[in-house]
Amino acid sequence: MFAEQLDKEPAAFKQPLLIDKLIDVTVTEELDKHLISYFQSEYAIVSCCVYKEYDESALKWNFHHTSNKQLTLRLYLQSDHSANDHGSLLDAKNTARIKATTNSDGELGAQFETLCQNNAIDLEQSIIPHIKVGSGLLYNPTESAFKGSSQAKHAFLEICFIPSPYHYKYVKQSLSAISSKNKALTDVASKLIDDCDNKIHKIDALTLFPPTSQITSLQQLRVLLSSIFPDNDFAWHMFTQFIALDPDLKELNNLGALVNTLKSSFQNSIDWSLDSRLGTENINNLMQLAQFEQRFDNSTTRYSKTGKPKPSAIFWPNPNPRKEDNREPLSRFEQLPFVKRYPIVNKTTPIGSAGSCFAQEIAKVFQEEGYNYIIEERNDDPSAGMIVDNYKIGDKHAIACANYGILFNTPSFRQLAERAFATKPTQQILFQRDDGLWLDPYRENVGFYNQQAYKNDYQNHLDATRRALEKCEVFIITLGLNECWELYDGSVLSRNPQKQIYALVKHKTLTTQENIDNIQAFFDTVKKYNPNFKLIITVSPIPFLATGHGEEQHVITANTHSKSVLRVAAHELVENNDDMYYLPSYELVTQCIKDPWQEDDRHVTVDTVKQVVNLFKEIFVEEFD
Repeated sequence: MFAEQLDKEPAAFKQPLLIDKLIDVTVTEELDKHLISYFQSEYAIVSCCVYKEYDESALKWNFHHTSNKQLTLRLYLQSDHSANDHGSLLDAKNTARIKATTNSDGELGAQFETLCQNNAIDLEQSIIPHIKVGSGLLYNPTESAFKGSSQAKHAFLEICFIPSPYHYKYVKQSLSAISSKNKALTDVASKLIDDCDNKIHKIDALTLFPPTSQITSLQQLRVLLSSIFPDNDFAWHMFTQFIALDPDLKELNNLGALVNTLKSSFQNSIDWSLDSRLGTENINNLMQLAQFEQRFDNSTTRYSKTGKPKPSAIFWPNPNPRKEDNREPLSRFEQLPFVKRYPIVNKTTPIGSAGSCFAQEIAKVFQEEGYNYIIEERNDDPSAGMIVDNYKIGDKHAIACANYGILFNTPSFRQLAERAFATKPTQQILFQRDDGLWLDPYRENVGFYNQQAYKNDYQNHLDATRRALEKCEVFIITLGLNECWELYDGSVLSRNPQKQIYALVKHKTLTTQENIDNIQAFFDTVKKYNPNFKLIITVSPIPFLATGHGEEQHVITANTHSKSVLRVAAHELVENNDDMYYLPSYELVTQCIKDPWQEDDRHVTVDTVKQVVNLFKEIFVEEFD
C-alpha cells in the first residue's frame, strides 16, 4: 500500500500526517521493547524519511563519529528483485578500527575503502543478506558503517531513534513536528540530552482539566503525578513508564484508573516476601500514594454535610437562599458558633477566670448560677486601706479569683503566673493619681490609700493568686488588646499608663507570635504546679477605648487588627496544646446577637453575658440541658 502510494504521490511522504502514520505502523510493541532495552530509557524519533531509490550519497560508506547512542531502522517497502544484496554493513569492531584512524564524519567514499584495505578489512564479507519486502534493518550508525547497494532499486522507510527522557509520542506532542530530514537530529538531540542531564521536570505548559475526573492529556497526567509524589525524579519516572504503556491514555483516562495503576505497579515491582526488606524509597513512595488518597478524599468531602458534627455550620447562614443552593434558610442570629462539645466542666469543677472587664462579668454569672468558682481574695476589710474597681465591700459575688484586676494584654497573663510562683518577680513600684490614690502598674484596678497598705497587701495578694491557680482545674482568660505599654525593664503594664509615667514606658504592638509565647508561658508555668490545669481562651468582644496608632490608623481599624491577631494566636495555641480550648464568645457577640451592646456601643449587656455563659455550657458542661 505504501509503495503504491509512493509511486503516485511521492511528495505526500514528506507530509507530517503521513509520516506520523508510518511511524505508528512501524513502531510495534516488539520493536518498542527492543528500543527501550537497548537505550535503557525511553526514546525519541528525530527523523523519518521515505526513499524510492538511492541518491549518490547513499552509495558511499557512511557512519557517525559522535559518541551519542542512536539507532537507524531501514524498513524495505518495495524492491525490483534485480539483485540479492541491499547494501553493505560493516561490523562494529571493524568500524571502530576505521573511526580510530580518522576524524571525518559522514560520507567517506573511496577514502573509507582505502582505510579498510590498510587495516586488512574484507568489505566483501559485509554485504547484507537478501531482505524481503516488509523486513527491516536496525543498526547503530555510530558503531557500524553502512553503504547502499547500486545493484538494485528499493523503496524504504528510514527512521532515526535516539535516547530520551520522554516517550516518542510525548516528544511528538511537546516539540515541533518530526522532521522528514536528518537535519533536525542535532537540534532535537541536544534538547533531549540537556533535559536528561539537567533533569528538567518543570511543568511549564498550559494544563487543562475537564469538569470531570477524566485525564485527557499527557500534561495533565504529569501534573497529577507531581501532585501525588513530591519526589520529582520518581514522578517523572512514573510518567515515562505510563506514557510508554498507554501514550494515548486509553486506559489511564481518569484519576481512579491512575491510582489503581500506581497500586498495581507497586504491588508487582516490590518483593513482599517476609525475608525481603522494603527500601526507604519504596516506603516513602507508598506513603505518598496513601497520603494522596487520604488528601483527595478529605478535599472532595470538605464541604459535604456527611460525617460533620454540625452540618448547618459549614455554610454561612442565609435567611433567603437561592433554590439552586439547596440549603435551608438560616439566620446567623439563631446560631451558636461551635461544632464540637468538650464536656470538661460540671458544677463541682474548680473554675477561675482573668482578663478584661468582660471576664469580670463572666465571673459574676458563674457564681450566680452555682458553679464552683474559686475565690481566694476579696476586699471586705475596710481597714485594709485599699479599693478594687467594680467591687464594693460586702458584694455577694467577687469579680475574680484574686484581686489582680483587669488584664488587657497577653504579657500580663505571663507576669501573673511569674509573680504568683516567684519565677520572675516584677519590681515594686507605685504611681499616685491626682486624687491621691496609689496604683500598682501591674494591677491598676486596685488602688491603695497609702504606701503601707500596698506593702501589707503585696505578699498576701501573690499568695492568694498562687492558691487560686493551683486549685483551678479550668481557667478562662479573655484576650483584650494587642497594644500594650512596656516599662524600661521589659515588664508590661496591665492597662494604659498614668500620665506621670510616660517617661518610663514605650508603646508596643505585639505580634501574633509574641502573644502566643506569652500565653504559652502562662500556661506552662501554672501547669508545672497544677497538672490538672486546663485553659479556655476567648477573645473579648469589647473594642478599643483608644489606639496608640492614631497618626496612621482609625481606632476601628486598629481594633480589627488587634482582635484578628489575638484570634489567630488563640487558634494556634489551642491547636498545639491538648489542655487548651477556645470559647467563641467574640464570634457570638459580634455576629450572632442582634443587639449585644449597651448605650456606649462598647460594653455588652447583662443578657449578652448570659448568652456567652450559655454558650460555655453548651460546649464545656457535662450533660447540659
